[in-house]
Amino acid sequence: MAHKRKNDDNNVEVRTRPHILDFLRGLIVGGAVGAGVALILAPRSGPDTRARLMDKGIEIKEQVEHQVKHTRSQAEEAIHHARSQAEGAIEDARNKARQLEQNTRAATRAAQEAWRENNNALSS
Repeated sequence: MAHKRKNDDNNVEVRTRPHILDFLRGLIVGGAVGAGVALILAPRSGPDTRARLMDKGIEIKEQVEHQVKHTRSQAEEAIHHARSQAEGAIEDARNKARQLEQNTRAATRAAQEAWRENNNALSS
């Protein structure tokens, strides 16, 4: 299988087989990088790992508890605000209903009085 590759002079170089040295360089570099990462990320001893996990677990638990308290406080404030607005809206609706009832009664009395007067005028 032929492989084409540009060399340093920008000329196309045709290879009939891949160079084993390129493969070995890649293998060595990849192995070195992998070994370095493994050393950096290598697990600690069992007791040390458990202690770190416990500390991190406690830290996360405290953060969650704080966030829960904060969220609960915000929810309670929102509920109080919504309740206040709802109570105000209910009171406004009651006042408007009372006013409408009074206006309707007054209009009904006026209509009844006008009907009586009209009826009396027709009877006389």
